[in-house]
Amino acid sequence: MRIVLDSNVLVDAFLPEGKVEERKIQRARKARRLWKACVSGMHEAWIPAIGLAEICASLSRLKSSKSSVLAAVEQVQRHTTVVYEDEQFAKVTLPRIADVDFHGADAVFAVLAALMGLRLVTCDATLRDHLEKCYDTLAVEVRLLDDLDDGEIGYPSEEPEAS
Repeated sequence: MRIVLDSNVLVDAFLPEGKVEERKIQRARKARRLWKACVSGMHEAWIPAIGLAEICASLSRLKSSKSSVLAAVEQVQRHTTVVYEDEQFAKVTLPRIADVDFHGADAVFAVLAALMGLRLVTCDATLRDHLEKCYDTLAVEVRLLDDLDDGEIGYPSEEPEAS
């Protein structure tokens, strides 16, 4: 599967178990499995460069150590196609961004997915709902991480099987 990973999926993937709220443990585990599938080559993951800053800032706010934050960002850079926002990127994306009413970075993720014909995977239900409403404009397939099944993730669960 070729996908754009929203930074919130990657933040969940890199959170240490002890920093995950009880209600979000399953989502964090699913994010880790999806990330491992990307690292192993099962999925081709893309992210706009602004997502690297979002990951860095979010993990830092969650009190992760500076070295673990920078290691996470380095892994993302190594195992995804990072699209850097240069002048050419702006010329192509800004007219599309002007067509939709999105919050800053969300627009960049959505337009990248639209331009590349990729599925966007996010933890943000508001973003999903907004993309579904403007499908005629951007034509982005969007999926919530929580809604991906094991077959779509492609990496086995590490949870013990019930006996």
